[in-house]
Amino acid sequence: MHSARDLLPAELVDDHAFEAFFEAITADVNVALKAVFDATDAALDELTAACEREEGVRRTLHQPFSYDSKKFTKSWASARDKLLRERPDNAPFSSKDEVASTLRSFSDLGRFRVVFTLLGDVTRAISTWLSEAKSGGRYLGRYLVVDFKDFVFDLERINKMRLRGGGHRARQFSVRVDAMVHEPVNIEIQLMTVLQHAWDQRNHPLYEMLRAGGAVSQHAQLSDLAMSETLYLLDCEADRVWQSVLDDRKKASDR
Repeated sequence: MHSARDLLPAELVDDHAFEAFFEAITADVNVALKAVFDATDAALDELTAACEREEGVRRTLHQPFSYDSKKFTKSWASARDKLLRERPDNAPFSSKDEVASTLRSFSDLGRFRVVFTLLGDVTRAISTWLSEAKSGGRYLGRYLVVDFKDFVFDLERINKMRLRGGGHRARQFSVRVDAMVHEPVNIEIQLMTVLQHAWDQRNHPLYEMLRAGGAVSQHAQLSDLAMSETLYLLDCEADRVWQSVLDDRKKASDR
């Protein structure tokens, strides 16, 4: 990855200058993030109630869900790293306006995660909240989906994830917020199970080491990925067992 001095305009090379610039052009991110978070929070309440009616059982559908603007927004340092890392052909930016435009196009300036109990709960949320599980669909009937990635069932994406040494097993998408903001803002939403969330917390430092070119043994990488695959099998088995419990209850009530 090239340095800021190589690619950024001279007035943005200094850390403090870039930080101030980043905060100015992303001032709308927290507004958009809070709006999408609140809409998701309300949708979670509706999903939980619908699940309880359907299954006839009260259970924990998802982990505690609370707003944290600092945790949910990308830092200026992380944004700058991504800006430099993903610059096509390592071509220098021609102006501050080009830098601003590129930053605004990021799908994850603001993001949050919904952690579900079962993989089936993730599937239920996707089918209920999205008109289509792909870019171009609508989220909660109001936000345009601009980027949809499936790291649970999309084998092509999963294989790419394996090649780069990790990454969370989530179904995630970004939505565009146009209202209440001066410029459109993209907010990323990640949906995953509690098992995959736990694995991601342990895997992420390793993933960052690999992305920075750090030395991680092949055995460690293979073992780490194997843990993710094992947890996926456990998620599938947990779904199967829970469905068998519901089926047995229904048979008993029908007698």
